[in-house]
Amino acid sequence: MKEHPDSRTAVAALRKATHGLLYMSESDEPFDVIHLDKPKDTFGAADARMVAGRPADCLVQEERLDEFFNELAQNHDWHGPSETEDVRRYRELWLFFRNRLADATVFRLGEVQVDIIIIGRAADGQWVGVETRAVET
Repeated sequence: MKEHPDSRTAVAALRKATHGLLYMSESDEPFDVIHLDKPKDTFGAADARMVAGRPADCLVQEERLDEFFNELAQNHDWHGPSETEDVRRYRELWLFFRNRLADATVFRLGEVQVDIIIIGRAADGQWVGVETRAVET
């Protein structure tokens, strides 16, 4: 297993991994890199609301990393070269979160207009990840 990177290295890797990658839903949205520069032991629903700029009563659902990435990282017969490349990139992103960051998880905030936060803890204790949006009707 590879060594866990510090937050600076993880942010750079996430920027590179998500550059030009879109999350497909009823809208196609880019990923933004998240870096919380204060080390803390946990990242929970309140933290996710703060990052997404959502109110305290906003619905937050936690999802397992593998559950979130499973479909995104699957090749299908109908995929052309572009879709196949996106699947490869999603697989690499999945593996980065799973193998290089501690406590990686996914938070889904809201309904219909959904903020998605994928986050994990770097070796220096700081939380880093990516955020995107989805429209789900």
